[in-house]
Amino acid sequence: MEDFSEEHSKLLLSKEWLVKVDAQTSKPYLFKFYSSSVDLTCCFVITDTKKTWAEVLNSNQFARRWRECNERISSPFRMTTRKRHGEHAISRCCPGRIP
Repeated sequence: MEDFSEEHSKLLLSKEWLVKVDAQTSKPYLFKFYSSSVDLTCCFVITDTKKTWAEVLNSNQFARRWRECNERISSPFRMTTRKRHGEHAISRCCPGRIP
């Protein structure tokens, strides 16, 4: 995982703030997102106005994170149990996730 840099920050300046509310706690989060099809990276900043998280992920890391966070959504591309277990074990080691 690449470190979030000033260059990444500049890429996010023109992006609008998006809002997501945690359904369980009703806590609002603001975030900005940028992705590049040239170097296949994604970067985002998330804040609850008290803490801020920033990450830079490659497209595979981002896809893995998305699948983990959305595994309740049925998909025609079901993963095998073994692969899902492996991804879950890896993702538990990922720093910087929203609690």
